[in-house]
Amino acid sequence: MQKIAFSNYSGGKDSHYSIYKALKEGYSIPFIFTFNAGKIHHKIFNDSLKIKILKEQSRLMGIRMIEYKFEDYKIPFIDAIKEIHRKEIKGKFKKITFYSSMDYEIREKKDSLLIRDILSLFKKLNIKYKSAVKGKTTTEMIKDSLKAGIYFIITAVEKNIDINWLAKEVDENFINYINRENAKGNHIDANDFQTLVIKSPIIKKKLKIESWEIVSEKDDTTSSKIMKIKRFKFI
Repeated sequence: MQKIAFSNYSGGKDSHYSIYKALKEGYSIPFIFTFNAGKIHHKIFNDSLKIKILKEQSRLMGIRMIEYKFEDYKIPFIDAIKEIHRKEIKGKFKKITFYSSMDYEIREKKDSLLIRDILSLFKKLNIKYKSAVKGKTTTEMIKDSLKAGIYFIITAVEKNIDINWLAKEVDENFINYINRENAKGNHIDANDFQTLVIKSPIIKKKLKIESWEIVSEKDDTTSSKIMKIKRFKFI
């Protein structure tokens, strides 16, 4: 029987790696979905909305993208899954897997209300849950992505990361930086920076950023420096 999967997609290294890995494992991916929080997108995801780039990436991957829009100050993951199941899965697929990239510490977080609710919903909807991350560390996932030929830049940093890394392509130097900072007690993990894939074996063209600016966002929950992309092209 053909293996079917879908995933959420932000354009970052982890969500892209989950798609890459699913394809490598022989899954067919009829669609992926992304969140569009409009004017408050950066407040929720600590990153700039890049919907035009994501749509072009999905086109170049040959995978249809579903855009889930909302404007409330929340992350409506459960609502999105319910709607996608109703519109895209129910009556169309008997078996489907959600290939996740969201849960670095799923084993530690599995008792949280949100994770329990998500896993319970998947079970109720007969959606198999699988993680591309498998409890790996941030640096391990960076290495796995680079080894797979997935290259990416840093598009947002929290206050514990040097702003000079913004817009830089991630390589061994950034891994060494994380290790040094962690050794000093300045703990850095995947929640402290955001990324954008610029080259991948499953995208037919490379993304080139032609113009961008720094946007600062500070509130009770975050203090981010965000790379807002103004012009880009695929070459």
